[in-house]
Amino acid sequence: MVYLLKTLAASPARPVPPERRRTIIIGGGPTGISAAFHLGEHSLLLERRASLEDAGSPRALVPLLRGELRFGANVVLVSPSLHMLELADGTRFVYDKLLSTVPMTDLADMVMHDLASRISHAEFLRFWLAEHDIEVVDRATQFCQGDVDEMAAGKRVAEYIHRALAGRFQARHRGSSFFVPRLVEATATATP
Repeated sequence: MVYLLKTLAASPARPVPPERRRTIIIGGGPTGISAAFHLGEHSLLLERRASLEDAGSPRALVPLLRGELRFGANVVLVSPSLHMLELADGTRFVYDKLLSTVPMTDLADMVMHDLASRISHAEFLRFWLAEHDIEVVDRATQFCQGDVDEMAAGKRVAEYIHRALAGRFQARHRGSSFFVPRLVEATATATP
């Protein structure tokens, strides 16, 4: 019995399954906080800094967030094919939509392992990421979309994500309510 307990204690820990979130936002700047505010309770905002100290962040919105906010969360890996991301501490998350407010070069480093070899230009990368449910909101996107400021960009992309997810989940369940299990009874073999 003692040998069995020592063996169980010495065995490597089983990997913890990833946590599930509807929408994950990388970056706690004005755009990320605005998007998290508008996305509501099904969002997770990941910020690598320990707090929001700079004057550019809308700290007044932080207490109003209904979703989850994690400080000190350094994203090291994003796997678009699996819809999963991993933090430096080993925590993993599975998402339906990912919103990145970090610079495109930083995001490209996070997805490099999963990136198709044919992607050679930043605009191709944007389209490839969008196909894999990753929205990018950086300065270039804000300029092209005509956003007045970063807060407006966060609201715009949050509304887009709401529409995209609503369309996806309604299409899956169109014409019926959510999945209702069907009872199957064991029947005796039919005799001719």
